[in-house]
Amino acid sequence: CGEVPRSSAPDAGAGLYPAGRGEMPAENHRAVVLYSFALVVCQRADGRFLLVQEFCNQGFWLPGGAVDPQESLCSAALRETREEAGVDVELQGILKIEHSARDGYVRMRIIFYARPKDEAQ
Repeated sequence: CGEVPRSSAPDAGAGLYPAGRGEMPAENHRAVVLYSFALVVCQRADGRFLLVQEFCNQGFWLPGGAVDPQESLCSAALRETREEAGVDVELQGILKIEHSARDGYVRMRIIFYARPKDEAQ
């Protein structure tokens, strides 16, 4: 690959650089909202899993919810598990990251794997 002298480059680099560095015209920029969620798969030593019943007894779900502004994903996972199930957990890792783009927003779900801090809870 040879370098193109700056003076002979067409339109001073238009379209030659990655988007997001200010090279794109303002009309091409569009605000996209990111909704982040943390969910927790918590497994006890005996192999049982933690589920919570919500929404007027409409089913059982993993503890989790939206990440608050200025909150980390890990903090949200710990908070949601404590709020919804009353269980303090120790995060062991991430099982899955889901990312889905929609028109005007993006949804990201992080699914953590955890163990209860106290098996008696």
